[in-house]
Amino acid sequence: MFDGYLDDLCPECLLDEVNSRLLLNDSDFYECPKCNLQISFREYPIATVLNFRGKGKIRTEKKSISDEDFGAGLAPMDPNSKNFLSSSKLFEDKNSFKEYISKISNK
Repeated sequence: MFDGYLDDLCPECLLDEVNSRLLLNDSDFYECPKCNLQISFREYPIATVLNFRGKGKIRTEKKSISDEDFGAGLAPMDPNSKNFLSSSKLFEDKNSFKEYISKISNK
């Protein structure tokens, strides 16, 4: 269930009641191996949902999000940011998150 906060499961997959663990990719973002949604922690406690999908290049050590990072608020990426920073405004609800991810290029 989507609640606007991050644990180690992909928030997009949770919309479909699928549990898919986010793993560190070769670009140092956490990526879902199922839908390739990417999340950055450059502004912890904000977890920025990037506005482009990953390429499925998950690191071989399969590092997932640590317990200390659980509970970070999910926010959309600022479209003008060159550093993968958020708009600093958290998703208000499941519908605002769905609308945002619908604009990210297809899976």
